[in-house]
Amino acid sequence: MGEQLPQQAPPSPAKLVREALAKQQVQAQYGMSLPMLQLIKGTDVAGLSVEQLKQYSQLLQTGGALSKDDAESLLPLTQRGMADPMNYYKRDLNWLADMAAQGRTPQFSTVGGMADLANPTGRMQNDQRGQSVLERLQSLHQALQNDDRVRTAPTDNLRQAGDQAAFDKWVQVESKGACNAEGVEPEFRSLSDVDGIFRVLQRMGVELTPMEGDSSPSKRLEQAWQDYRRWQDGHPARHSAGGAVGRGIDAYA
Repeated sequence: MGEQLPQQAPPSPAKLVREALAKQQVQAQYGMSLPMLQLIKGTDVAGLSVEQLKQYSQLLQTGGALSKDDAESLLPLTQRGMADPMNYYKRDLNWLADMAAQGRTPQFSTVGGMADLANPTGRMQNDQRGQSVLERLQSLHQALQNDDRVRTAPTDNLRQAGDQAAFDKWVQVESKGACNAEGVEPEFRSLSDVDGIFRVLQRMGVELTPMEGDSSPSKRLEQAWQDYRRWQDGHPARHSAGGAVGRGIDAYA
């Protein structure tokens, strides 16, 4: 038999407290949760596809890093399927400015031919807001590269952030008392959400009770909640960061 390696000792209570304090400090400095900071650090918005940008903005809104208005300002970019997100709004603003300088009404293509843009001023305002959102995200992304307190997210950071968002929502729902299969079922119909919750639990090291037979997602979540609560009792300083803790990206205007 080969030599058996010694088991790694669990972190001491003092170390857990220090880690929790460090997390609180970095979250307070940036005004958002650590999972959101990790997501932003690992995501270069300039290199995202349209689908990735759509997922990214949804995750940031769910996590409290983007306001509803900021997230909605990015909808034209994702709905029109445009690439090169950092320059899309700049090009659109230049086009609107050229039309105004020439005294012409901006037009867009429809199935029936060209049509006048109903509200050029509103479109310009949204373009300006969307460009500001993208630049703030990029500014924070670059600033975080030099902050070792925020670890770099893995290559599948968008999926892991989606897992974390589903997990945080699940914890919020269960904490409010939806502790039975009937209460959980309407909240988590997506199997990808359920799988994401279990991936987070496994990464945290929660020991899950095996389920017999072909258990429904709601039954699995009900048992997982009991397992998670038991894990919490032994790890009081390592609970999920949850949602937003403050200003979001507004500090990077």
